[in-house]
Amino acid sequence: MKLYKKIFFKLLKIVPLTALVVIIVGCIVLAIMKPKKKELTEKEFTELALSNNITDFVVNDLTYEMELDWRKKYTHHFKDVQSKDNFEEVIQDRFGIFSTGSTYNYNDDYNVYYGVLIGTTLGAALFILLFYAVVVLWFVSLFDLLKSEFLENHNKWIWLICLLLLPFISPLFYLFIAEKQKRAEAGNHQPLTNN
Repeated sequence: MKLYKKIFFKLLKIVPLTALVVIIVGCIVLAIMKPKKKELTEKEFTELALSNNITDFVVNDLTYEMELDWRKKYTHHFKDVQSKDNFEEVIQDRFGIFSTGSTYNYNDDYNVYYGVLIGTTLGAALFILLFYAVVVLWFVSLFDLLKSEFLENHNKWIWLICLLLLPFISPLFYLFIAEKQKRAEAGNHQPLTNN
């Protein structure tokens, strides 16, 4: 039981620190992977759309955005409705189709990813601690119970019944209470002295 307590208290330190490191590293990686947006002039934006056969744009008022790949996003804010309409006509004339999607905020995706990263990491850390505190403690308690001698023999049977019927609660009580009910180990006896 002493070894179990040492390991458990070390886990209480190591697992949260590991989770914190995973969260920090994950947030840094997500920040690096976040798509970069580049603002282009109207001419550059039109030429890039034509040369890459892009007919689908994300539109927010007079700001248009196109995506070449998941890492490259290009935007242009048209100065007026006429220039926006001219751009749409050029794309329509060249490809026969022009489509726009609603406003899309990539930051929303990354906020979800951050939430999943943090939630998953904290959930895994909690699972490890709970698994060790409940499942491993149950086996350690059962093993300790079977090899230990108690001052009163019926205590061993009571603890066995409790561990079998209440596997989530009894090991915690066993950890703190049973030590006082056990007989002293042979090596721990104090020699009797006659005074």
